[in-house]
Amino acid sequence: MFADANTYCKTCEVCQCTKINYSHTYVPLHPHPVPQEIGTRLAMDHKVVTRTTAEGNTAILVIVEAFSGYAHLIPVKDMTAVTTAQALVRYVIPTWGAGSWILYSEKGLVSSVLSSKKPMPF
Repeated sequence: MFADANTYCKTCEVCQCTKINYSHTYVPLHPHPVPQEIGTRLAMDHKVVTRTTAEGNTAILVIVEAFSGYAHLIPVKDMTAVTTAQALVRYVIPTWGAGSWILYSEKGLVSSVLSSKKPMPF
């Protein structure tokens, strides 16, 4: 009886059109290549603090160098692109230099500011 019902459902056009496909198709992962030297790949994100600090900071900019795992924890007043770029210039460039970086961010904030032609107000 089960085999007959199964065969009928496999041949029924209405059953095939309304059947839910439970077999998930997965997108192949493309991991980032391992950096070959220190200071060439940085990953960054903002962590919002629960309350404003006494200095007026509302978030922490977390920048991690991918090869060594060295983390920069920089308190920032807001999460704008200009503030992020200022923190990079003030704290990260003196450590890793202004070479050719690959920046990974959830929002892509820094790459748009650093490639902009407008001067940044410091």
